[in-house]
Amino acid sequence: MPSLHSTPTLNGRFRSPLPRPPRFWRFFPRGSVRSRIKPLSVTYGLGISDHDYEGQLVTAEFDSFYLLSGYVPNSGDGLRRLMYRISQWDPSLGNYIKNLKS
Repeated sequence: MPSLHSTPTLNGRFRSPLPRPPRFWRFFPRGSVRSRIKPLSVTYGLGISDHDYEGQLVTAEFDSFYLLSGYVPNSGDGLRRLMYRISQWDPSLGNYIKNLKS
């Protein structure tokens, strides 16, 4: 099940590597999920406005698993954003994933 993120396209058009069209195909504002099975639900972001502005996350819920497609903020030149990443973003993503399990 492909999960596409920041995928460059030719002339703004995406050519599918899959041999036939899927039943469910959707581009989301900051990423996409492609599946032959329609997800039970789709959510965007972590639900924390600062993090959702910095990073990009799409969560698709299926019968027996969750598929996360995301862009995690990088640490920047000279690792100037490393503390934000390890003290705020990473723990928030970890808590988000733990809550999906429950």
